[in-house]
Parts: sequence; C-alpha cells; structure tokens
Amino acid sequence: MTKSLPLRHPLGMRVDVHRAVPVAFALAVVGLAEARLPAVHPGRSPWVYWAVGLMAAVACFVSLLARDGARAAVAGRQGVAVGSFLLRSSSGGTARSWNTAPTPGAELRTAVVGPLVSLGLALVAALSALLVDAAGLSELTAETLAWLAAVNVLLFVGQLLPGAPLDGARLLHALVWRRTGDRSRATAVAGAAGRHVGWPLLLLGLAQVVFADDLGGLWLALTGIFLVATAEHRHP
Repeated sequence: MTKSLPLRHPLGMRVDVHRAVPVAFALAVVGLAEARLPAVHPGRSPWVYWAVGLMAAVACFVSLLARDGARAAVAGRQGVAVGSFLLRSSSGGTARSWNTAPTPGAELRTAVVGPLVSLGLALVAALSALLVDAAGLSELTAETLAWLAAVNVLLFVGQLLPGAPLDGARLLHALVWRRTGDRSRATAVAGAAGRHVGWPLLLLGLAQVVFADDLGGLWLALTGIFLVATAEHRHP
C-alpha cells in the first residue's frame, strides 16, 4: 500500500499526500534558496532566500489544492463523485474513488477543468511577475512569481499526458468514447496511449541524466515510470 499523509481539503474531500511530496517540497525550497535566487539576485541575506523559497513552495502546494478543488466541484455537478485525491510530486493531484462518468460529455468537462485551472494560475502568476517587475518592486517577488508560473505550466502540460489516471487520459477516453460509442474501446485506446508516451519519457529522462548530466531528467524518468506502471492497472 502506498504510504501517504491524509489531509482534509477545504471543500471537504480527503487528500492523501504521497510520501514523495514532502521530498519534492524540500527540494523546491532548497533549489530556490541555495541556487536559483542567489544566482539571479545575489547580495541578499541567506534567510531572505530561504523565506522566499519556503513561501514559493507553499504557494505551489496551494495551487495544487485549488486545482483539485475546482475539479471536484465540476465533477460533482456532472454526477462524478470524487472520494479522495492522491497528491503526487510527479503529476500533481490524481483522483481516487471516481464514480463512472454517466456520459462522454460529463467525463470531458470533468477532465478539462484541472489543466485549465493550472493554466489560469500560470497566466495570473506570469502577469503578476510582469507587473511587479515593471513597477520596480521586489525583484525576488517577481522571480518567485515567474517560477510559480513555470511550475503551473509544467503541471498543465503534465496533466495532459494521456496516461491513466491523469486528466489527459480522461480527455482521450471521453473523446474516443464520444466518437465510437464504445466505452471499452476508449479504455483500451487510453491505456495504450499511456504506454506509448511513458516509455519515451522514461528513456528521454535517463538520457538527460546520463549524457547531459542534468538531474532534472529524473522527473521525466519518474513521470514515464508512473505512466507505464498505471497504463495496465488503471482505466480513465
């Protein structure tokens, strides 16, 4: 059984935080406080970098909860009940205990809201960064907002990958189901897509680590492993 920390979402649903999330949270804080912020804006006190890094990581976590809350709210209106969410570091929140969507349209509307919220948060953060920078206010604030925008863009793209139980798999499942009228065929197509996307991501991530000496490739590799592992065992 996956070890996780149970939390209560403000909307009342349960959020199981995967044990890798605190590690990712710590890495984000350290990466900002010890690498990115001092390199881009040197000369500040170390505690300032750490405080800003901590606030940025908290803001990222809150954005994940906001996206999951919006998804659950739309799901409830479509007759798709969400019992809980599993919050992962590699893919953001993924729904657990979904009731089967009654129609392809209901599944499509439920699946699209999560990525749209991430994209909206990215645009708000990016615009805020531009406004802060143009007004000549805190450079660290502008840099942090830009980082938060980039993270939400990555989450937007990551959730659109067609691997169960990501939103991209649900979108693909809904579209194939609507086009063919065959739910089983849609499930098979979505599962195959997850395998075909997962393996290239895994290999690309490993190549990035080995040949480019870039540890950022580990996230690609982990995402690929996640997609391949879930393709056979879950359905949208």
